[in-house]
Amino acid sequence: MTTFVPLLTAEQAAAAPDDYVRAAADCRAGRGAAAKGAGGGGVPQVGDCEQLAATRHIRPTLLFTYSGIDDQRIEPYPSKVAATSLKAASDFGPRCYRTVLYWRPLVPGLNDSPEHLALAARLSGTADATVFTGLFLREEIVAYYQAHGLPLPYDETARRKIMPETTEQRILTAFRDLGGGPLFRKTSCAVSYAHGLPDYNGHVGIRDLCDICPAAQLARCERAHQQPSPEQLAAATGNLPELRQLQVMDITPRAVVVSGLASEQPRYFLQHALGFQVHDAAHPHRPGRHGRAEIGWERS
Repeated sequence: MTTFVPLLTAEQAAAAPDDYVRAAADCRAGRGAAAKGAGGGGVPQVGDCEQLAATRHIRPTLLFTYSGIDDQRIEPYPSKVAATSLKAASDFGPRCYRTVLYWRPLVPGLNDSPEHLALAARLSGTADATVFTGLFLREEIVAYYQAHGLPLPYDETARRKIMPETTEQRILTAFRDLGGGPLFRKTSCAVSYAHGLPDYNGHVGIRDLCDICPAAQLARCERAHQQPSPEQLAAATGNLPELRQLQVMDITPRAVVVSGLASEQPRYFLQHALGFQVHDAAHPHRPGRHGRAEIGWERS
């Protein structure tokens, strides 16, 4: 499988932004040359876009992680690298691969100003789709913040991504008012849309997730959506040792609810196999939360 090799390191891009733009133009032309950075010459590389565009029998997707965070103590890798790479890969044509603006993590006070949102909305027009989400605030991140004297964005950690309700509403409003590109809450939704396919995770059963989806994509997912039978669920589990303790609590048009999972990975496997949502009863998905942490939402 072909991989997308970065045209430049973060240090080179910061030192020679003009050269980096020239390297991006080379990628659009199918050359993919490395730019000349401070203190040394660049070495020509394989035309990454050209190679990816020539792939057959698979559907490559390039997800460009972009935060827009300006504080280098938190985000030392400059977001302009991701933005320029996204544009280079998206402008190349013809191409079979798709590009996704992977806008994450959004953190109040760091990268959610009107200027940040406007920049992301403009950048989204370059990609085939955009997906946004919040921060996984784990103990390791808390330790990093404390070690560097940084103010913590939240008062507590969470096992799910944190995306406050007010932050999400500001994002949706900005994209609507500024004419941003197709925007999604879930990665599988963005990837599937970019390739003209129904969501392989079956999120359409969670209708409050779909209120921002393009109408054509919503119809595509609805046509493919099928609630699995107990027999289909049993066949999907097979003889996997990770699913031996699985118990089916309920099957609804929204999701299959199960218990007995030791980790998240078996749940992901079932979702992909069924094309349908599978939820762990120990960690309920509350309406409107979109599978996110409770922080920043009204408790109910």
